[in-house]
Amino acid sequence: MDKVSEDLSQVTDSPERPVLDLSGTSKEDIGNIVHGVRENIQSVSYKLKQIDLDRIIEGAHKMVDSNLVDGETLRGLRIITFDSDYVYVCTNGEHASVLDCEVEQITSVDDYGFKVYKIKHTEELGRKNSDYKGGTALICTKEVFDTAVDKDTFVKAGGYETPKTIFIPPSVKFNQLHKGKYDYDSDLIFHETAHVEEMSIYDWPNDREVPSFPSEEKINDFEGKVRSCKGIHRDVIDVVLGHLDRATTGEMYAITIERAAKNMYVPDKLVLHDKDIATDIASVAGFSKLSAKVLNSSHRKASILSLALEEVIPDFHERKQWLQSLLRT
Repeated sequence: MDKVSEDLSQVTDSPERPVLDLSGTSKEDIGNIVHGVRENIQSVSYKLKQIDLDRIIEGAHKMVDSNLVDGETLRGLRIITFDSDYVYVCTNGEHASVLDCEVEQITSVDDYGFKVYKIKHTEELGRKNSDYKGGTALICTKEVFDTAVDKDTFVKAGGYETPKTIFIPPSVKFNQLHKGKYDYDSDLIFHETAHVEEMSIYDWPNDREVPSFPSEEKINDFEGKVRSCKGIHRDVIDVVLGHLDRATTGEMYAITIERAAKNMYVPDKLVLHDKDIATDIASVAGFSKLSAKVLNSSHRKASILSLALEEVIPDFHERKQWLQSLLRT
């Protein structure tokens, strides 16, 4: 048994794990699979750096200055990053120590009203490379929830009140893993904060039969607007709309703000995103092998639809307000 096959058997031969069918897979591809598994499960012990704190504070300031995110969304927002021992909460809200959970304010309040709290966490967090690869919205640790003081800034998500949070990896570790492919501010801070905003607008039940917008009238309004785009072939638009769902509309709102932030701060990253979208459009148009991956990805479908809307409604604020009107009942 060669080294690659031996490594793979340790991953797949356990009766407690599903066995991968790799018949016909080249040694090179098998090697890539093993490398990916190792990278994700590799134990790490990352310690937050000052530059990581500086980046989340800078991101908070950019959101205020940009006027791309609503002021009410930013009120009480928590930008949370972490390492293997602590969570670090950049916020204009308030936290205070409670029984069995000590809160330390490690920066003074800045001119924008933000400060950073340091809180010990008890989660299995920050100990695998996979923990540092992406962000999420409206998720926080028990310690962050329990120590939040300003409950009036909470939003309703999933049937319960929760702090307005984005949970993102520290910038140094994130950029190391992605080798600079993504922009930390637009792809993480703006994008995830846009999800907080979108979920606070979204006021209809999760179990509603209508999959994308709260009424047939709003679905028709949206589809009519997107179909008026001239820069993307109508057949491509129709195929993407045929796979429209709630996840895609949520991603579209976030990507609308993300792309505006790219245009404002890192236009070279916007050019790269445009190229990725053009590749996906060509895949759908040509019914290539990649088209299924595009249509199964809410993010990639949303990117195509966002580009179409940029043509039809060029002004960002007008486009955003129109999307908000569709998301509300």
